[in-house]
Amino acid sequence: MIEKPTVKYPIRWILLVTMIGLITVLVVILTSLHIYSQKNSLETELNKRVLLMKNNLSLIGKSLSETIGRQAIINIAEYNFSNLTEQLHEAVLKNTDLTYAILMDRSRIVYIHTEKPSLKKTELVNDHDLFAAKQSKFSTYEFIRNGQKHIEFITPIQFSKEMWGCLRLGFSYVSLDSEIKESQREIKQQTRNVITQSIWTSILFIFACGLVTFYLAETLSKPLVKLTDAAHHLAKGDFTAKKSINLRSQNEVGVLASEFVKMSENLKDYSDNLEQKVKDRTQKLSRTLEDLKAAQTQLVESQKNGFIRWPGSWNSP
Repeated sequence: MIEKPTVKYPIRWILLVTMIGLITVLVVILTSLHIYSQKNSLETELNKRVLLMKNNLSLIGKSLSETIGRQAIINIAEYNFSNLTEQLHEAVLKNTDLTYAILMDRSRIVYIHTEKPSLKKTELVNDHDLFAAKQSKFSTYEFIRNGQKHIEFITPIQFSKEMWGCLRLGFSYVSLDSEIKESQREIKQQTRNVITQSIWTSILFIFACGLVTFYLAETLSKPLVKLTDAAHHLAKGDFTAKKSINLRSQNEVGVLASEFVKMSENLKDYSDNLEQKVKDRTQKLSRTLEDLKAAQTQLVESQKNGFIRWPGSWNSP
């Protein structure tokens, strides 16, 4: 009895694993590129937002410096420092980012110091004080103060062409840094959302492609499975196996099935002819054997009667 051969690696599973593997690799690559692109886009947006906030702070500082600077020239000319002091204190109270305001002459002698009024009429000797005293046009100066980043807007004060001193407005980056950190948290959250959405989208896409791939693998492998079963039955001598093959496709599998049917028909014809030849030969041998047996019987009878008559002379007169 011919045993049915065992298929170790079914073609449907080879197709399924190969196609799902390729789809998975492609989806992972595309998802990674998408996440990388979105992350760069969000980081670019964050940098633009930070630059915009810094520019806004610079515009506020410059505008306030110009406004108070013009008023300072008038008050200094009138020697009305009390009014200028009130204006500077009011500006500090209204603007939370404005940490201090300093009015000093070119000798670095303090006339107004909103943060440390005790420094009035004293000389400032720090590096950024020396830097401010040397400025002949509007400028800015960034530095770290008490562990916090600050920017100072320096507005020179001149009478005619003579330099009198400068007005210094110090703004803190605390609020700006807080907004930047909040923006960074938002960007990170958006990045996590993008990653999560991309992963779920990829999983669903792979699942859908898996179903389509499974269907295609079944469709492509089913005719081959039928041909395999038919070949097994044909090997056992069952020529009716061709009836189970009903493929009308015009591809390679369809051509193979058609040729298989033709082959099984040829084998059936050859088998039938061979059986008939064997049957005819058997019948001929049987007749010959019967003739031989008859001749042997006649020979024995002739010996008993004392003479031998050949089979061909039995009917002679």
